[in-house]
Amino acid sequence: RGSPYHRHCFVCRDCATPLTGLPFHQADDHRLYCPRCFAAPQCARCHANCAPADLVTWTNGRCYHPECFSCAYCNAGLFRRSKITEQLHGMGQMAPTAMNAEGEPCCVPCEERERVYDCISCRDPIPKGQHAGVRGEGPFCVKCAAIKRGLHCERCKQLIQEFKWAKDAQERTYHERCFVCSNCRQPLLQSKYYNQPEGLLCPPCYAETCDRCGTCDEPVTEDGGAWGDLVF
Repeated sequence: RGSPYHRHCFVCRDCATPLTGLPFHQADDHRLYCPRCFAAPQCARCHANCAPADLVTWTNGRCYHPECFSCAYCNAGLFRRSKITEQLHGMGQMAPTAMNAEGEPCCVPCEERERVYDCISCRDPIPKGQHAGVRGEGPFCVKCAAIKRGLHCERCKQLIQEFKWAKDAQERTYHERCFVCSNCRQPLLQSKYYNQPEGLLCPPCYAETCDRCGTCDEPVTEDGGAWGDLVF
């Protein structure tokens, strides 16, 4: 207060009402408001005042303009307008919406991706996107999930600590890195393989172990084989 203003600048920041000769308020950012606009709720996103008829009130009491009510991560709009929703809800309807740790609205996919969990076993924070459930329980961190599952790799006999692992047709489990041909080390995930006494073999290596046809000298292989699966 006490600062000089141009007459055309001495107006309410929101409604542009001239403030000469009228009571007014000066906000912390030095902007001027008439009493009516100063008392109006402010949008939590753009910080401008929200008119009562054009206002989205969030769960934690924060207010937003409909166009400002968007996901804090991907900026997708979370408020839907249509003739039907305006008839049913007054002006529109919220999309399925979640809230992040800072109290900001966000879409459900982003909230699930960004959420930070604590492992229910060791209580340590779990890095984003690395939580796991085991037999309906969780969330677990990588180490505790591995202990809970108790799966060991058929090849190296070590505990499988990754979130993804492979299994063969006999339901035996492997690390992804261990699910390879025993001879040439070719990865076998999503590939045909043969389960032999010497281990898993890819089709070319399996053919080398087979007898040769007396006429064409081609390998005499058994029909069949199996396909490796990746488990999540």
